[in-house]
Amino acid sequence: MEIFSGRVTDLTPLTSCKNLKHLNIGWSPVSDISPLYELDLERLWLPQTRVSSAEVRDFRERFPGCEVNTTANDPAGGPWRIRGNYYTPRYALLREQFCYDHMEINTYSEPPVFE
Repeated sequence: MEIFSGRVTDLTPLTSCKNLKHLNIGWSPVSDISPLYELDLERLWLPQTRVSSAEVRDFRERFPGCEVNTTANDPAGGPWRIRGNYYTPRYALLREQFCYDHMEINTYSEPPVFE
């Protein structure tokens, strides 16, 4: 799940997402990741958040099998979506489910109009 670059501050609603394995909350004002203690995450991306280094250290100790990244330079780039020359298996599945590989990409679009 990608919630990066948003305004989310409370992760409590995610406690019911028991099948959640990958979570990217980087570049958001999140400061408390304790609600994630109820999940069995495999990857947690949280660079540029307000989570303290002590809480990150605690999370890593509680969940040594979870890959935790606090230093990524791009919220969606690099190893979050791509490993080597390939999409990560989870991201490849997401692309397939949402037909990303079959969409025509428009590099120019008009700005939205709000009434």
